[in-house]
Amino acid sequence: MPAGRTAWPPVPEVEKRVVYVMGLVRAPKNYEMPPGQNLSLLDALAMAGGVTETVADKILIVRSLPGQSQPTMIKVSLREAKRNGQENLMLASGDVVTVEDTPLTYTVSTIKQLIRIANLNSSLRRFLSTVFNRSSLQTLIQI
Repeated sequence: MPAGRTAWPPVPEVEKRVVYVMGLVRAPKNYEMPPGQNLSLLDALAMAGGVTETVADKILIVRSLPGQSQPTMIKVSLREAKRNGQENLMLASGDVVTVEDTPLTYTVSTIKQLIRIANLNSSLRRFLSTVFNRSSLQTLIQI
């Protein structure tokens, strides 16, 4: 539309409703809520690509309420949200959803990393054995 002209009838601007999803999710970022629709906790996690650790269960929702100086902290179990529809809370615009790291998720993540390193070490040994003969490989490993 040319500068200085307006649409008729005027098109009302729609305020974007956004939630922030972070922590142990595949694609942490802010997500726009669908216009005129509610967004549940599980829907927001799905938009973020799901959780990175299957054992992740602890979710914290930080919600700012009008007239309150401090935000409200809502603790949710992912396991319970999947089992019980009442635990699959409806999110509000501005909510910050965090899939929390716990001792269990940290332990599982560490074990996965160790397995990857062990597999890499095994692959490296196979590669080196194809490049070098056995005696020079043993010498190289001892160094």
